[in-house]
Amino acid sequence: MSLMTTDQNSRSADWTYVVDKDIVDRAEATLACQTVLDVLRPRLTSVRIDAYSDYRDELPPEVAQAQQWLRDVGRARGHGDPGMGIELDPVDDSNWDVLRTYASWSINVDLLTDRNRQIAQLHDCGYSVTAELTADEAVQVTRELADIAPVVPLPREREKAERTAARQARRARRRERIKGFFGRA
Repeated sequence: MSLMTTDQNSRSADWTYVVDKDIVDRAEATLACQTVLDVLRPRLTSVRIDAYSDYRDELPPEVAQAQQWLRDVGRARGHGDPGMGIELDPVDDSNWDVLRTYASWSINVDLLTDRNRQIAQLHDCGYSVTAELTADEAVQVTRELADIAPVVPLPREREKAERTAARQARRARRRERIKGFFGRA
């Protein structure tokens, strides 16, 4: 997940947040996933979802129906695993309803914005939820999930990613200088 380097207090800045709890209750996983989905929907341009679940023997009927619908969409594309990386349009209400029904049961859901930039991931059947949120979105998600889990920023992750990116850029510049030096000889 990409991380932006702007100030946390900025209204437009995105920070990576995590639902900071080992969620083990299916109802809590559903609430966490649906809350993040609903808050981010206006920013989403695409969603990729896997129609596989670690709870395949426990799927309620409406969730099993959503899984079958997703696999039918996956088969219709005519290539690859019909249950993996199924693209959905978050603007389409029928796609959205299936997504909200199945997201917390899926092994992985990627929420994407312009140029396929991932801004959130609902992973491990809703037990791992991370999202790039603005300050306003973070307040909204925190409020909605207050009874089940804290929603906290991951500044260390951001700092680590920034250091890694800076180090890679420095290495690339050094390689270019060395290549240029030897290329002239």
